[in-house]
Amino acid sequence: MRIHIRIAFCAFLPALYLRAAPPYGLSLFPPDGSMVPRDTPLRIAFQTDPLAARSGFLRVRAANGSVVYSLDFATLPPSSTAPSPAPFRARIGGDSLGFRPLILADREAYFRLPAGILRAGATYQVELDAGTFRDASGTPLPAVTAGAWGFTTAADPVKGRTAYSVSAQGAGDFCTLQGGLDFLPLGNNPVTLEIRSGIYRETPRLDGKNRVTLAGASRDACVIRYANNDAFNPGTRARALARLFGDDIVVRDLTFVNDTPRGGSQAEALFLRGQRCSVRHCLLRSFQDTMLLEGRIYLADTRVEGAVDYVWGTGAAFFRACVLYSNADGYIVQARNGKGDPGYVFAGCTLSAAAGTVRSFLARDGNGSFPSGQVYYIDCTLGSHIPAAGWQVASVAGARPEFAEYGSRDAAGRPAMTSGRAAFSRQLTTQEAARYSRPLATVGGEDGWDPEAGLAVAFASPNGSENGSSVRAEPARSGYDALGRARRKARAAAQ
Repeated sequence: MRIHIRIAFCAFLPALYLRAAPPYGLSLFPPDGSMVPRDTPLRIAFQTDPLAARSGFLRVRAANGSVVYSLDFATLPPSSTAPSPAPFRARIGGDSLGFRPLILADREAYFRLPAGILRAGATYQVELDAGTFRDASGTPLPAVTAGAWGFTTAADPVKGRTAYSVSAQGAGDFCTLQGGLDFLPLGNNPVTLEIRSGIYRETPRLDGKNRVTLAGASRDACVIRYANNDAFNPGTRARALARLFGDDIVVRDLTFVNDTPRGGSQAEALFLRGQRCSVRHCLLRSFQDTMLLEGRIYLADTRVEGAVDYVWGTGAAFFRACVLYSNADGYIVQARNGKGDPGYVFAGCTLSAAAGTVRSFLARDGNGSFPSGQVYYIDCTLGSHIPAAGWQVASVAGARPEFAEYGSRDAAGRPAMTSGRAAFSRQLTTQEAARYSRPLATVGGEDGWDPEAGLAVAFASPNGSENGSSVRAEPARSGYDALGRARRKARAAAQ
């Protein structure tokens, strides 16, 4: 039994969900007089783009008037996305992370309160000093005076359920994904976080909790985004937007956007480590190191965007009908698997690129540091941004990466020109392609895990599409499999 968390529609208009607080001309969340989960952030929606001044306070008071949280605007960093060391730190999941207590985006001020500040079943008042925000002309924006903004926190949900809901609008068991993840018990009880539509400006962390499903309402409507990176939080464990460690994790119908600008250092959108984990119908966006995978991971109908090593790690990972979108020149994959261990296999995927991107290698070996990486592309569509050599490897003694492809085509469906491929790469045989086009050969492991067992992979097109193709249960054999078998049979006859 799995527990699912769904994320609801994210592209919301604040005025539709937040109750205005006259005469201040602001829309507030939580709305004045409302009841919300105790992991609620504070949001103020303005009628213009707000700029934070360098003076004034935001204060949260308990019912007895004591201040339980205050933010001094004079201590705020100059930017909410700049890749610079973090002046504020908090315990988030299992990590001590730098964080931004205020994010300005989409005409909204988003205040992130440290975990544990608010108690369940308590009443709070929020005050915002005059002059803390101004518009582009320097005109002060409205303040929130004492008594104008208050809310009550709900009781915590009952433990032991198999599903909980997360709603950015306060209509679920939790307001944040991290609030839901923290609430789940350690161990192997299956549970689902159902994540409703919304934008979630946070850095979710999961440790020691297996069989967890994160289920968004839809990929386009549920967006987790934040500017986290190696300059802001150094190290692979700390710098990822989302870091999920556990076995049998399922992530589906979600978008992960690391808002770190290009050149802002390594910035994973997702770091996923575990056995028998799946990512389905998702979008991941960054520039460098977008997706870090360790363990055994299956991905289907997922779009990954990046420029430099934007799929990387020790593997093993199998990609079915995914889109690899290069948003700048660079390298798609850096496989760090050990010698003889499975690496990364892409079956029926589409490789496309942003305008102006002209040179994106299929994979590289990490300048000789990882000489045994395995990367296979099987029946994939390659854009013109893939160079003739295809692959890159350093001139280092002993570097023998297993870089290979089969049945590559261009965007028009014609066989790709592979005669100019790097000498150390090769073409898979028909038999090899047949074997590795199934995930069992890559991620099966000793327990024989087959993430497509009982499913037939159905494609509108064997090559996928810019938005990805669907992987779903069908009674018939997959169109992809049938076409792949026909191609392999024809090639075998010609050999």
